[in-house]
Amino acid sequence: MWLICEDIRVPYRDGKDVFDLVNLTHKEPLSQFKAWFEEAVHSGLVHEANAMALATSTRSGVPSVRYVLLKELDEHGFYFFTNYESRKASELEDNPNASLLFYWEPLQRQVSSLFLCWLTSSHYLHVPIVVAHFPS
Repeated sequence: MWLICEDIRVPYRDGKDVFDLVNLTHKEPLSQFKAWFEEAVHSGLVHEANAMALATSTRSGVPSVRYVLLKELDEHGFYFFTNYESRKASELEDNPNASLLFYWEPLQRQVSSLFLCWLTSSHYLHVPIVVAHFPS
């Protein structure tokens, strides 16, 4: 065996601290994300709360993932920038289906979104298809 990780496993919240839908403060997913994002920013615990993993795939379905920075959020969705000549831009041009993930480990929270993506004048815009919130 090359690597065994059981010795570095950290305990997570116990069963009485489980996240439930009643813990949502907003019914609309983007509003809920905004509240959680602001909590991550103002907590002082999360370095670069706007860092998100962006997963895309080629037209033939070969996946890739990299980190990008959230630039803006509005009622339409998430905005980020990537070099328009990059592999990520090429994949998004060929296949607009993508996913993003914010992971805020100190808050034991992650937010995942599936979306369609297209180029705006200066950024890519992601319009969420489904926004799912999962505790880590």
